[in-house]
Amino acid sequence: MAAYDPINLNEHINLNITHLAQKVLDSDRLLLGTVQEKGLSFGTIVNTIISSYDDDFPLTESLIKKKDYQSHKKMRLSRSAMGALTDYEENAYPLSGKYSVTQYIKCLLESYARINFLEREKLILKKTVIEPIENAIRQNKAIRIKFSNQFIDLSPYKIVPSKEGTFQYLVGAVDGKWAAYRLSRIKFIKTKGKAVFPVTEQIDEALAEFGPTFFGEPTIDIKIRFTRKGLLRYEYSVIHRPIHTRIESDVKGNGDIYVFHCSEKQALYFFFSYADDVEILEPLSLRQQFIDMYRRGYEHY
Repeated sequence: MAAYDPINLNEHINLNITHLAQKVLDSDRLLLGTVQEKGLSFGTIVNTIISSYDDDFPLTESLIKKKDYQSHKKMRLSRSAMGALTDYEENAYPLSGKYSVTQYIKCLLESYARINFLEREKLILKKTVIEPIENAIRQNKAIRIKFSNQFIDLSPYKIVPSKEGTFQYLVGAVDGKWAAYRLSRIKFIKTKGKAVFPVTEQIDEALAEFGPTFFGEPTIDIKIRFTRKGLLRYEYSVIHRPIHTRIESDVKGNGDIYVFHCSEKQALYFFFSYADDVEILEPLSLRQQFIDMYRRGYEHY
């Protein structure tokens, strides 16, 4: 058994973590805080990491020795975290027998800070969001979720990461239509009857093409004219990038017109930052959105 001083639930423990770990934890507290009605405190996110850790999240032993003497944190362990640490005490966890519980926690936090955001999100949401959804999917159960302060009844289909590898989404059916909800914004999950799905054979193809970020949005033809700089930027872009379906010649000779078949939402997300390097030609509703939003931005200056 590892040699260390027993930790009392009623006492604070002292952690020395690097500035990198502190920055990552602070950022994730904000990005993933919606799983808690009042957000995530430092203690809550650390206790969640301890409680949810499993072998899917590798530890880097050398990080135990990384020190930053200006970054000390005090916190209390939750009962669930203490329960998880019982396994560590009994040599069921890696690093046990070599390091104290506090050193083990430091290794967890430093290792956590060095994995990509998608993996960190999986760890934080594992017990409160991901496992309940996966259980409902296995049992073919519908669920009720709280999303953006609204309760939504849906039949869960699968959990899918965005095409950009940023956030995970719950894809499911709501009132006979497909929809997607970002996992980190789901606050409440309760099983509710049997799952019912609309008849379709192309859901996975749609997810592969548009990703869950724009899944379920109606798609239309969108016509755009690029400047030379805008076209070059488009060719090298990745995030939220729609793929053009054809190129038409402009009868006025003002350059080629690129036609995209995607949602207005995706076009707005992707092209809005292009400013005067693109011109939205059709549909007029999207063109007007760009005009209104650029005007409002200009009026701030």
